[in-house]
Amino acid sequence: MLGHTSGGIASAGRVFAVPDHMADRQALCLVLGEETHKGIRKVAPQTAENVLIAGAGLLGLLSVFNLTRRGIADVTVLEPDPQRRALAHRLGAKAFAPDALPHDQFDVGLECSASPAGFGELLRHLRPAGRCVVLSDGNWGGLVLPPEFHARELSLVASSDGEDYHAYANWLWQHADSELERLFQQTIRPDELPATVRRLRQWPRPVSVVVDWT
Repeated sequence: MLGHTSGGIASAGRVFAVPDHMADRQALCLVLGEETHKGIRKVAPQTAENVLIAGAGLLGLLSVFNLTRRGIADVTVLEPDPQRRALAHRLGAKAFAPDALPHDQFDVGLECSASPAGFGELLRHLRPAGRCVVLSDGNWGGLVLPPEFHARELSLVASSDGEDYHAYANWLWQHADSELERLFQQTIRPDELPATVRRLRQWPRPVSVVVDWT
């Protein structure tokens, strides 16, 4: 867990031994996988409840993986990009474009879009007394509460870093899934980073990019 660096010295407590059967790109899901799972734990969806996720980027797709592999069968994703909707479907969710669903249909919401429009639509889809967790950082604009938040007496919490990465690693190693490798759609060299960051400001963009430091 060294962040965006090519190498470094870490204490033993921050090192994770990746088993031989685990592909490198699946192991890359460890950190954000635990961080999304922490957010899920905060709203604690039950097996009979239905969950709506706004956004099928890396946070949204890892949320789908965490939910479906832990027994939540009714997971739906709102995502404008058809390729990302296809990835959500492969991981076990139903996926729709924005404005394609009726409101007041969902018990739990996960905000993963970082978009004011996506966040507002997510809350409008929740039933009265619904629960929502914000996993994204709102870097595409401020996340503003719509009138439905008060009228339906929704509850809202935020979630950031994970709590127990080692526990999540042990779970992830037991749930290896080649579909996770599809989330890392592009590999680049370090010298391509500046141009890639500029390009990622425009649509369409890959779910995630891997830098090959070798």
